[in-house]
Amino acid sequence: MNNQSNIKFLSNDNKVFDYAENGLSNTHSLVTKTCCFDYLKMGLNSNIFNKTQLLENLLNILKLNSFDYDIKNLANYAEGRIYDEDIAIGAGGETTKSKNGEETSFVELKGQALRRFELRGGSYLELFTFFIKNGFHCLRIDIPIDDFSNSISKLELEKKIKNRDFQTRLVSRSVKISIDTNSDSASSDNIVIDNRNKGWSITIGGRTSRQLCIYDKKAERDFKGFDYFGESWMRYESRFYHESSQYVFLKAYQALINNMMPEFSLQLLRGIIEFKSHHDWNNRMDLKRATTWSKWKAFTNDVNPIFIQNQGKLESTILSKKDWIDRCVSNSLIKLYLCNTDLFINEIGKVMTDTKHIERSLTSKGVSEINNYRISKGYNPLTKEQCLEIITMLKDSIGGISMDD
Repeated sequence: MNNQSNIKFLSNDNKVFDYAENGLSNTHSLVTKTCCFDYLKMGLNSNIFNKTQLLENLLNILKLNSFDYDIKNLANYAEGRIYDEDIAIGAGGETTKSKNGEETSFVELKGQALRRFELRGGSYLELFTFFIKNGFHCLRIDIPIDDFSNSISKLELEKKIKNRDFQTRLVSRSVKISIDTNSDSASSDNIVIDNRNKGWSITIGGRTSRQLCIYDKKAERDFKGFDYFGESWMRYESRFYHESSQYVFLKAYQALINNMMPEFSLQLLRGIIEFKSHHDWNNRMDLKRATTWSKWKAFTNDVNPIFIQNQGKLESTILSKKDWIDRCVSNSLIKLYLCNTDLFINEIGKVMTDTKHIERSLTSKGVSEINNYRISKGYNPLTKEQCLEIITMLKDSIGGISMDD
């Protein structure tokens, strides 16, 4: 199955951008869903306004005039600027310093700012690369999926939520449903019904780590007075904060490099929530074993879910392996090397080039572990093919060394 065939990523391709603004006017199009970035907030442990060249480079990537901005108070930051209509950059201030006493900065692009960035021909890959190479860290990132086909109705979603026919890994499992007064809904344990607001939305989780908001985007645009010519527009918005956002940001960077954003957005969504076939559950384990709802599998193209890890776990995955080598392997390697250099070279060569070892090391998870660590340190990620090339080069290098001649 091509997991990207019916979903497109919003970029500076205006044809795709039109889907999100005007709906699927071409009824023969196979594209029924789009995904995009709808919120991006980055932090930096220094004052960006004191780094003229760094700020200039950022604004060039954003395709903005460095002298065209308004001064604005932004939270507790000493200096705040608004570029374009709503690209916010703040820096300095005593209460915003890092734990180490450093001045900090932030760069914030909300939904409309990102849409205009796309229209100006901006490159997300270039922008993300800039942030990574210059030591920025992610504070929040939202990646929504827009469904124009009404493949899952609001009533079906409400029933799934109220019947608890879903499984989530969110730390906070609280659910809030906001509906119009004509909807037939009832409250249940840990589910709050709010019918004071016009429109329709379901929010699961809080803002400490991860949150999912499913809402009627068409109703929102109607309420704000924006035209929309399609019949349906539902948004499934995955929101990530703090350490979770950094993990997602780095994974999104890999997806941009590999041109896999559509599949990645579906994997994120499925990692947050899994809707199950209805049953009278006796306990949570029954729900875990239940089959995935067929409509949800179809909507997500049956992709494999991505489960979120924080940055500390990312680094510990690789560093724990290094610590194990230091503790358990280093002494044996030194002794083997001093006993017989040729034997040492042969044995290391076997380990590094043995097909079984390579296959176990370079699984998708293995390559992800390598790249998560590399990206967190500002290095470019590697493909599996590049990993194999490096191993081959290492083999050739080891093969040319001898101390017994």
